[in-house]
Amino acid sequence: MKFSLTVPHKKYDIDEYKYKSFEEHVEIYMNLYLKDITSEEIIDLKNHTKYVRFMCFQDSPILRAYMLAYCRNCSDMTDEHKNLARIEDIPENHILGEINYSTKAFFFTWEI
Repeated sequence: MKFSLTVPHKKYDIDEYKYKSFEEHVEIYMNLYLKDITSEEIIDLKNHTKYVRFMCFQDSPILRAYMLAYCRNCSDMTDEHKNLARIEDIPENHILGEINYSTKAFFFTWEI
């Protein structure tokens, strides 16, 4: 079974950007995504009721890196993430975003 998101999202090929810095990723990914979303989504982002989540993947060293991007409700954040994001401190002319690099994995065994 292939992984898929159950929320509306955009998919981008980001292989050419994978070795750029975090700061460059923010600018590149935001520019890619903001041109593809609705005015209603932009209003939600500006009102800080939603934020942009970028989930970056590369399924194999020989496959191209890609990103899934979507707007997520701030109310769905864990308490830990709410504390890190500090939504109440975001300036009025800014929106909140999260970049999630799927580079950390934990392997385990499970008896069946």
